[in-house]
Amino acid sequence: MKKENQLLYEINSLVKVNFFNKGRFKYLAHTLNSVIEDDEEIKIICSGRNDNKQLEILCTNKRILMVNSGILPQRNEIRIENIEAITLESKGLLTKLHIIIAGKEFIIENMTDYQNFMNIVNEQINNYKNIVGDKR
Repeated sequence: MKKENQLLYEINSLVKVNFFNKGRFKYLAHTLNSVIEDDEEIKIICSGRNDNKQLEILCTNKRILMVNSGILPQRNEIRIENIEAITLESKGLLTKLHIIIAGKEFIIENMTDYQNFMNIVNEQINNYKNIVGDKR
């Protein structure tokens, strides 16, 4: 597992950490230090809402993590190899990201940088398929 200071360094390279959000991202690194594997690389971090909970949403080379860094941290994870589809739904000013796995749908609303997140997830899915394809 990665150490907290190593995760904080990775987070700092992906988001603009400043005086106002430093505590939030430090707590995120603390929450993730027992979750992120040594060979796992965080590709993007966004904020959004799922089931009326404010979350930090990360895509790594292995999975999507949805972390609620509240008093009692909670997280959902979606393995890259299990993603059946990822789509955007736009209605006026409202945009929702839909992630479908095994017939179950995760909907993320009010997300920062929808399009970039979706592109990175699709890239990780393609990378996974290429690795699995090479092993056959």
